[in-house]
Amino acid sequence: LNIKRVVFHAMEKFKYHVGGTAPLSPPEVKQIAGRAGRGMANGTFGVTGEASPLEDPVAKAITDHRFTPQRKLNWRNSKLSFGSVDGLIQSLEQSPTGETLIKAREPMTWAR
Repeated sequence: LNIKRVVFHAMEKFKYHVGGTAPLSPPEVKQIAGRAGRGMANGTFGVTGEASPLEDPVAKAITDHRFTPQRKLNWRNSKLSFGSVDGLIQSLEQSPTGETLIKAREPMTWAR
């Protein structure tokens, strides 16, 4: 399957940490278009009449593959403890070490 054009119906998505919708960032637009099948293939992208137009700097950043450098990476513990519910929760809540790693998600409220 070779998709030549990706069209966005909306330029926002639900973001849990915001508690509602927020605008898509240029890297998110590129990621979504890539997942839609364009990946490394040449093609075009745009919006429908329902979505707000892409601003020229955003479109240029996407087409030029120029994004703000990432200073931190999301991290999630891969050494999970499945021996008990409490052990699993504790291993999921473990914090990363190092300055360049941050927890992938805010801790959830766990029902015990």
